Amino acid sequence: MQVSPDTVGGYFYSHQQGTMAMALIQTLCLLSLSAVNIMEYGASGDGVALNTISIQAAIDAAADKGGREVLFPADAYPIKNI
Repeated sequence: MQVSPDTVGGYFYSHQQGTMAMALIQTLCLLSLSAVNIMEYGASGDGVALNTISIQAAIDAAADKGGREVLFPADAYPIKNI
């Protein structure tokens, strides 16, 4: 199958849909760049280890960077009171 500007993965889409999809991808990339990921602050998503200090550090970093979002990848993060 030949891929043209009007096909992606064998599915037809309009140029408007393609533009909207590209805008969504760009937005998601910007969000992922600006979000603070708790894993970068030592959180363990194993469902057993306490992550209180790591999560608080990520929250503090997000606040220090102007109020960015804190990203919690899908997993279990046990904590004590923050």
